[in-house]
Order: sequence, then structure tokens, then C-alpha cells
Amino acid sequence: PAAMATKAFHRLVRSDPMNSICNGFDSSAVLYFIMFWEQWGSTQWAPFQRKSDKEIELMEKAERQTYLRELARNDVDGRKAYEITEQGSVLTDLQIDMPLTRLIADVTSNWQQDLQEFLSPQGFLESDADASGLCAA
Repeated sequence: PAAMATKAFHRLVRSDPMNSICNGFDSSAVLYFIMFWEQWGSTQWAPFQRKSDKEIELMEKAERQTYLRELARNDVDGRKAYEITEQGSVLTDLQIDMPLTRLIADVTSNWQQDLQEFLSPQGFLESDADASGLCAA
């Protein structure tokens, strides 16, 4: 992992065409990994130990509150809370200019005909998805 936490690796990822297709998400992730590695890379990390409901129930109030705060901070399976928060932040319509060739991952020599499958009779995209991946109804 240390080799991935370098500016040289970031430049390599940034020059990759897939990074461009993904709107720079890959190179952005590397930048965040570099920041993480600089702060925590040399430390020993022990995964958060979950306690059973019975163990939580037996804790004193202050200890239980501390544990539950830590649990919320370390919970990587909390998709429900994440999705609600993230969806709320992007519910306003976000328009992104993107070349049509990037909408079709497997561009063929007959791309104009392939594109027609995605368009309504009026020439608009049939399925509309926002930045969070939510599809309009």
C-alpha cells in the first residue's frame, strides 16, 4: 500500500483513460488514500470489536454511550444511513455535460444506431440518472 500512497502513483492513475471516463473518481480516491496513509500508514490498526446486545446492555450508561458513538463512527455497513444522507444531498437536479460516447461503454462502429436505443422519439435520453445514481421516475 505504501507504493500507492505516492504522487507518482497518483500521476499514473490520473493519466489512465478510465480515470477520465469516471470523472476523476479514481485519482480523487488516490489523493484521499495518500492523506490517510500519511496520517495512519505507520500505525498499528486493530479493527473495531463489536459487542453483543447483551454486553451493551450490561455496560454502564457513560461506557455504553461512548461505545455507541464509536460504533457509529466505525460502522462500515451502515448503508441505510449513508444512502439517506447522500440521497438527500443530491436530490436537487444536477446537470453534467458529458460526451455521448461516454454514455455508451462499448461504442461500436454503428454507434449512431446504438444511441437511438437510448433516446426517446423526441431525441431525449430515456433513462435519467443523477450524480448519486438515482434514476428519475
